[in-house]
Amino acid sequence: MREPPAIAGLLKFFSKPEYLDDFLRGNFFCNTPHYYRNCHEQGISDRFEACIGYSNRSLDQRMPTIIMDGKNLDLSRATEVFTFLDQDYYDSWLSCWFILEVPESKLELISLKRDLQRIIQEFGNNYALLPSESFIPFHNLLSKTEYKMVNGPVKYTDDDLTRGMFKKRAEFSYQREYRFAFARCDKSELVPLRFTVDSNKLSELVIKKPKIKFNINGDIHDILV
Repeated sequence: MREPPAIAGLLKFFSKPEYLDDFLRGNFFCNTPHYYRNCHEQGISDRFEACIGYSNRSLDQRMPTIIMDGKNLDLSRATEVFTFLDQDYYDSWLSCWFILEVPESKLELISLKRDLQRIIQEFGNNYALLPSESFIPFHNLLSKTEYKMVNGPVKYTDDDLTRGMFKKRAEFSYQREYRFAFARCDKSELVPLRFTVDSNKLSELVIKKPKIKFNINGDIHDILV
């Protein structure tokens, strides 16, 4: 069995330089899954974020047919409809990162560069790196906030009935996502969560737009140049 790939760290991308600088000052901005369900931007928009199904009449989306006790449920007054698993009754505010795996071959390098290029097109080319050796102190830093946190990598699946907070559709696998989820919020929550951590401690853990290079069979390859 092949060993899991080594992780160089986590990358967080920002659409504007000022957003990156604000983050480096210790200010976290976390959107809700419902924001992503209602967003229209490529890569950011996901109608099925943290749910099995979602329909919104104001977005000109067709309401589903729901049958209960052999009869069609009257949805004529419904503005939106969610379908989700029991464990996903609530949503959480999300901080989303890209898992930077260490490529072991040129094919893996090509795949990594392709995925990163798409991420940059969709999320912006302003980024911060959390090196793998800084993950535990970073996790400890976030754990000191007042918001209960769960975190982990996102898994990607074509099984519609298993989607949730940490499972997305396979078409998003290029995002190689790692999530920090804070507290609990209603499924229809759109207001983002903002909180601040110690900027001095954060600056010791994350690096602003570093040059990233990988050695593949003796050849040095630049990433994010």
